This record gives sequence, structure tokens and C-alpha cells, in this order.
Amino acid sequence: MRLLPSSAQIAALPWVAESVDDRGHLDVSHDEIERSLYVKPQCTFRGGGPFEVSGIKDADGAWVRHAVSAGSPGYRALIRYVGEDWAWAEQLEGFEVYDVYSAMGDCVQAWVPLSQISDYREIVEERPIPGRG
Repeated sequence: MRLLPSSAQIAALPWVAESVDDRGHLDVSHDEIERSLYVKPQCTFRGGGPFEVSGIKDADGAWVRHAVSAGSPGYRALIRYVGEDWAWAEQLEGFEVYDVYSAMGDCVQAWVPLSQISDYREIVEERPIPGRG
């Protein structure tokens, strides 16, 4: 399995720093995996939600793979509505509505300034490791 540790993890864990390749990837065998966690980052936008944070880009349009504080200027978050009031979400200015036939699947989403999201939280789910009973 190929993992992409954060710069903080690389700095804090000497064995990770010694093991990453030139692209920052860490290859581990299936047997070494102890737990599989799935993190769903969510937030509130304009007083509604929940929205899933699908990604963050910096002012140059590059994907961000490190922690960023909410007030950081120039950063944008791709947020996707995951609540039940689709009529409310569909009327939000700047949001695009996709149907089940699009490559994005059935969703309402937009790129918004990171400073406009609030109530950021992470929902962590433990998932089974494939091939283990």
C-alpha cells in the first residue's frame, strides 16, 4: 500500500523520514497495516450544511496536502453538499448542480474561499482491512 504522510508526520517520526521515497510516498506491506481509518472532513457554509470538504487549493491553484488554518488568505476549498435540503443548496450562488449522469455523480458543489467555511470537523470511521476477517 502506498501512503502519503504529511510533512508533520515525516518530521515527527524518524522511521517515516527514513522510509519515504523522493516523491514523499511511503510503501508498506499489507501485513504491516494495523488499522484502516477513513476521515470525512465536514463543515458549515453560510449557516447550512453539512458540506464535505473534498479538497483545498492554494492561491496558485496547487492542491494542498498539509494543514492550513481556516483564516489563511488565498486558499479555496471544494465543498460538496451532503445534507438533505437539496433545494436550499441548489440555490447557493456559485454552486454547480450535477446529476447522476455526470462524472461528478449526483451532487451540489463549489470552490469557496476557505475563510468562508465554519464549524470544521472530521468524522472518523474505522473500516475493515480488505482480506482480513
